[in-house]
Amino acid sequence: MQEQLLHFIWQHRYFAKGLLATTTGDTLQIIKTGTLNTNQGPDFIAAEIIIGSITLVGNIEIHVKASDWYKHKHQEDPMYQPIILHVVWENNCVIKTIKGIVIPCLDIAPYISKIMLANFSQMMLKRKGLPCSGLMEKVQSLTWEAWQERLAIERLSRRAGEIKKQLQLYKGDWNKLALSLLAYQMGGKINGAAFEAAMNLLSFQQIMRVSHTPNDLNAWLMGHLNLLPIHPKDEYPQMLVTSFQFLQKKYPRKYHIPPASFLRMRPAGFPTIRISQLVAWLAENKAVFQVLTSISNRADGNKVLHMQANAYWDTHFCFDQHAPYLVKQIGQMQKDLLMINLIAPLLFTYGWVNDKSAWQQKAVSLLQELPPETNHILFPWKRTNAPQQHAFHTQALLELEKYYCTVKKCLSCSIGNAILKT
Repeated sequence: MQEQLLHFIWQHRYFAKGLLATTTGDTLQIIKTGTLNTNQGPDFIAAEIIIGSITLVGNIEIHVKASDWYKHKHQEDPMYQPIILHVVWENNCVIKTIKGIVIPCLDIAPYISKIMLANFSQMMLKRKGLPCSGLMEKVQSLTWEAWQERLAIERLSRRAGEIKKQLQLYKGDWNKLALSLLAYQMGGKINGAAFEAAMNLLSFQQIMRVSHTPNDLNAWLMGHLNLLPIHPKDEYPQMLVTSFQFLQKKYPRKYHIPPASFLRMRPAGFPTIRISQLVAWLAENKAVFQVLTSISNRADGNKVLHMQANAYWDTHFCFDQHAPYLVKQIGQMQKDLLMINLIAPLLFTYGWVNDKSAWQQKAVSLLQELPPETNHILFPWKRTNAPQQHAFHTQALLELEKYYCTVKKCLSCSIGNAILKT
């Protein structure tokens, strides 16, 4: 038994609703369970109970074992003296105040459903997969919809907090922020941090000047990411190496950026291709923040986020290695991911920082229009009754997986609550 579960059961009254009795045989009625106290002091405050014919208003303390009262030295703490009821799972001793007054005790174990305890044990003891798999099928769709809406907003809000910190580092420059976020997303999980770091070696104004000649910005980024060949054979990489050597003298920087990686990556997503696509897009879109936040639906996103690499890459995936002709432009899946992971959070953050709810709603509407994501984290959810009609749903499930399921916060989850309640 966990004390957290006892708190949960008491707070939501998930125990027998009939007549209760204290360990001394006195009748007990619960009028108000009180308010859960997340600060120092008793577990529940401002509770109201009736023992026999006496009405008591005050605080309630909950323990797995009654002896935990002495283990935690509550008898010496003045904050724990006005206790009107001690709720325990195992009544292994009599509890008294510092003045020797016996505190009324409720042994709650006989009043708790065995099915609830079995379900909770199943969720807590499960080592792999979703804690409540096999139990959630009876959860109503309305419960899922309400919980996923809250989770998706929770995810957007958490991301907005992270983005706001970046904005402060960039001294309120939304264009610099938007470009850094875009660079990270183009690099993906493997190269995102390196892409962003290479882009941040220059100020936004310097990037704009360098991007007037796309080859120069390509050279700058690829050079700092250790992507340029040492002894290039083709004319294009030779030009990039020359440009990089010139830019290093013009903008001398001390830096430590890990080289871009090609590990476990499809050729279309190679860092050389992604950088070229990003630079080509930037050459035509100088007002980065304004352009990105003009996206309000998937059709807009498909137009705005069209990115095509330099013509050299039509016949290459790597420098000096010829490949069959193929125009390298980002596909629909990559555009959708940019809208999910970049555009929606950026819109939501701007609305949050500037108290513009319409921008936040725009972010939500965009996610509700985009198709659901598919990845290894979401795969187990395919076998559940969780709604997955659009990206708003799958973003919620990703939040649920990471911040609730993985850390077994089932008592803080509406689905876990619904299962235990039934």
